[in-house]
Amino acid sequence: MSQLPADEAIVRFKSNEERVDIFVNQNGTYETNESIPRDVETLPSLMTRLTERYLTAVYKGAWQTAHAYVINDGVKEAGVVYLCAQAHTSGTFATDLAAGKWGVAQGVSAFDLADESGSSTIGFIQDAADAVPTTVESELRSRFTVTQLGADNTGVASSSDAFENALAQMPKPGRLSFPQGNYMLDRDFVIPYTGVNGSGIILDFEGVTLTAGANNVKLIQLSDCRTEITGSIKFRAGAFTDCWGIAVVPEDMAQTTEVVNQNFNKVSANLDFGGGLYESVVFQAGPRVSGSDSGCWFNGFTGAKTWGSVRRCVWFKDGNLGAGSGANSNFLTGSNVINGSVNTGVDIEGGGGNYISPITFENITLGTSPHATPVAFRVPNVMLNGNSNNDNEIHGHWENCTLNADIGNANTVVHCTSDDLFNSSGQITKYTDQYRQAIPQKGMVVNAMFNSVTSGANIKGLWLFDEFETGADINDRSTYGHTAVLRDASLAAQAAKFWGPRITGNAFCLTYGDESHLWDTLNHADFNFGNGSTDSAFSIITLVYPTLASNCEVVSKDDLSGSVNREFSFSLSTAGALSMNMFDNSAGSYIGRTTANGVVAANTLNLISMTYDGSSTSAGVKIYVNASPVDNADQQAGSYTAMEALTPKVAGYRISSSGSAERFFKGRLFCTMIVEEELNVNQIRQLSYLLRSYAGGAL
Repeated sequence: MSQLPADEAIVRFKSNEERVDIFVNQNGTYETNESIPRDVETLPSLMTRLTERYLTAVYKGAWQTAHAYVINDGVKEAGVVYLCAQAHTSGTFATDLAAGKWGVAQGVSAFDLADESGSSTIGFIQDAADAVPTTVESELRSRFTVTQLGADNTGVASSSDAFENALAQMPKPGRLSFPQGNYMLDRDFVIPYTGVNGSGIILDFEGVTLTAGANNVKLIQLSDCRTEITGSIKFRAGAFTDCWGIAVVPEDMAQTTEVVNQNFNKVSANLDFGGGLYESVVFQAGPRVSGSDSGCWFNGFTGAKTWGSVRRCVWFKDGNLGAGSGANSNFLTGSNVINGSVNTGVDIEGGGGNYISPITFENITLGTSPHATPVAFRVPNVMLNGNSNNDNEIHGHWENCTLNADIGNANTVVHCTSDDLFNSSGQITKYTDQYRQAIPQKGMVVNAMFNSVTSGANIKGLWLFDEFETGADINDRSTYGHTAVLRDASLAAQAAKFWGPRITGNAFCLTYGDESHLWDTLNHADFNFGNGSTDSAFSIITLVYPTLASNCEVVSKDDLSGSVNREFSFSLSTAGALSMNMFDNSAGSYIGRTTANGVVAANTLNLISMTYDGSSTSAGVKIYVNASPVDNADQQAGSYTAMEALTPKVAGYRISSSGSAERFFKGRLFCTMIVEEELNVNQIRQLSYLLRSYAGGAL
């Protein structure tokens, strides 16, 4: 090697190729191999020429005849990239090349890299022990994206074609990526059925919003097995109707001739459903064909899920495609939150063994579709094909829902999060753990109540308000069978589920909110404690949690309509005062006792009791709150002889002169007992301890 001046370098020209050999010493001098023929130019000149030559070149694509080229134009011919050395109008490439009008671009040029196969020229190896060398092309092609096939992630144009093309052409098994953005779809995006083992694809949504661009669009229709969906997705209906979010359903949801399966799909993506969707998550199995069941089984949604402004959140759809066509053993875990502008939360019409935990139901109060009464959790007893919707299980929390639960299947399991199960206005169902756990205590309480009186035969009526679903009847636990009936404002029978049923402690109760929640039982001689000449002793025991929102009847036989039929009234005022009156109906007179205001506090648990010795005197009446005597004054008008055996119902309200219900109780009602004996203070105390502890009250 020989040393050159610091401002010089060696340039070698050989045939039609140009190569620059520059050897730079640490001391800033330049060296070259003397054996190489050379021409010498100064370094500044060389740098200027190289800049003009290589940094300002423009790639023109494939070489064309009869085209005007200028210096630094780049073309590709027969797989080789050339640079224009002389301005000219092209004729024949071989002739132009021989004339020195083109030179070969040596090594890997920007043109090579810009070529469709450019990434194949760049090597790649992972920074890890035993890593295998590969190329950038190989690595990039392992990432297959919908935008590579023309999907518009601005949401302006439909991406349906690109989604379908990408799904069809992606490597299988493999991963299809959906880069961040908003994609509009104007038809169902279907992952078609390929068999019970699926095709092994992963759909990776990298912060994506899928928006409907037409009516009746399923934004994702998952009809295959063993597909995995990852990432983060928002589902929106946009301006369109009857659109669904993600449906795990057959491609043809109505066909009955082919066994198809949607099994073992995994959705770990975080999902957000809103924007007016009709359905959000749907499961439906295909048909049974020649004794073989289709499956919609073992599909798992494990990411965080939120719902708002949708019609229904989760629907296990009954396809009515024959026996064995249920969506079974699917699960939704992770965080599940429903909050606002929703008609139906979870609706299990067709399936068993499904598991949802945890889930929060809030503000499910919207509209009349798909259900006339908005409902958080619904499980009919059987499918249309007659199969039972057995063994579904849910762990939930309820707040401000029109109807928390409508459960017709006795094998449903509900786990709730609060002591009184479902919040301040909450309803429970008889399928909760708390209900099942309370049943033994209920039996012991009834037994203890019988033991607290002189004779069990003296209990003429004993009602625990423990009906929680579609029934309107409250069984009489006495030996006489005087069934109480739950009623609405028109006095028609009403299902208990509309009453805000709950459990406090281990005690069952129903919640009275307004005049649409009434109860009564038919008149019977067992409830007549006077014959017009003499009275007989009796007592009333009731466990309540009153609101004191209005003056009300706790228990009465009092009808002011028509000819007037009045026997007795045990009432509570808004000031927290109790009164007990017996009426001599024919004479228009009464006797009784009252209390001071404030003996009953609003929204507190109280055992309210009255006893009467049958003496036809006010002094024979006593009133207790939690076993403490509280009456302090007589109430009497006219000349009283005795109550008469009349026909009013025993009720938690009074019939007004116009024939409508009035003075209805407001608050929680746990139990009521009517006993044909005057209970003493020790018996009252025993019942107070028993019933208040049953309801979790302080003793």
